[in-house]
Amino acid sequence: SSVVASPATCAGLGQIVVTWGDGVSPYDIAWSGPSSGTTIGATSPYPITPLAPGLYSITVTDASASTATTSATVISHPVTNTSTMTTYATIQAAINAASDLDVINVCAGLYEEHLNVNKTLTIIGAGSGSNPLTNTVIKGSLINTPTINITKGGLNAGQRSIFQDIYVTTTAVNSYGNRAAVEISAAGNNPLGYITFEHITIADCAGFTSGIHFRGTNAAGMATDIVTDVKINNSLITNNGRGISSQWVQIHGLDITGGSGRTIISENKRQAILLDGD
Repeated sequence: SSVVASPATCAGLGQIVVTWGDGVSPYDIAWSGPSSGTTIGATSPYPITPLAPGLYSITVTDASASTATTSATVISHPVTNTSTMTTYATIQAAINAASDLDVINVCAGLYEEHLNVNKTLTIIGAGSGSNPLTNTVIKGSLINTPTINITKGGLNAGQRSIFQDIYVTTTAVNSYGNRAAVEISAAGNNPLGYITFEHITIADCAGFTSGIHFRGTNAAGMATDIVTDVKINNSLITNNGRGISSQWVQIHGLDITGGSGRTIISENKRQAILLDGD
């Protein structure tokens, strides 16, 4: 017998298709793992579905009581590039394989990742609350490393980079104030802009960590790196070291609006907004 496993995704649980060709019919098939079951009088190929992620053992028994046992693993692919309909185990894997203007959907869950966003993408989660059972929570842990590092924005005002319905935090206790959960890094990445944050929460970042930080190149005199046209809509930035900060960068167009709701920047330990161009 042979097996082919398909991953569990946001759209549903996975499956294992079992194929066999020898023996005497009728056949029975039994499986065990995170779930178990038996089918009497199965025919080949036989799909076992729906299956939660995990390792399964499958046994096919023919009419003469001969058996064949094999195993297969259903993996979890909670991230989907809906532009290509390809699924991934991590957000970063989806980003790495994506092309500019692709849309990436992320299931509810906890994602302990540090993302490098170097393409023009739309990344949409399941919600911006802190409960990973019903929301998309992205949590970093490395000192002086943003949870989301944006090094490429949109192509123009109509083709933007969009981050929507996610919760972002970090457990790293940064002692330096110009570190953030979300960093927009213009250093060496000019021009950079056309970025929208829609209904996101950036919260509970330890130490001096900012919620959002605009970064440029450390240079004498006036900053020459430029970030343009950044929109923060219907979002919450709270309980961080700072709400929004910048260093060594010019910001041309920062639009903080409510849209259909409101954007709240509150309870941050040092400042709500501190923009330093030099």
